[in-house]
Amino acid sequence: MDANSDGLRIAYREETIAKTLQSGRILAFIVSLVLPYVMIVQDIFILHIPEVWPLRVMAIGASGVFLLLSFGVLKRRPALVIPLHVVQLAALMLQVTGLLY
Repeated sequence: MDANSDGLRIAYREETIAKTLQSGRILAFIVSLVLPYVMIVQDIFILHIPEVWPLRVMAIGASGVFLLLSFGVLKRRPALVIPLHVVQLAALMLQVTGLLY
């Protein structure tokens, strides 16, 4: 390996982390605004299935944690951006699969 390829890898990793942080913030903001509305209006008042609230709270919580940490801890420790974004996406997928079950 030469120094040029190491520099490219470092630049690629930094760019990937920056893009993941940006898209994760957008997703977390949207989920934090939309999902509580869906949870209250659709699940409780329209469909009358309030027992799915743990699934919704799990997704809102994971997105909220990512959003809060993205403005503090993740700026100092960028290596945590991708693992926390994976947790956020996994919580959203578990919510959807739990609703289908």
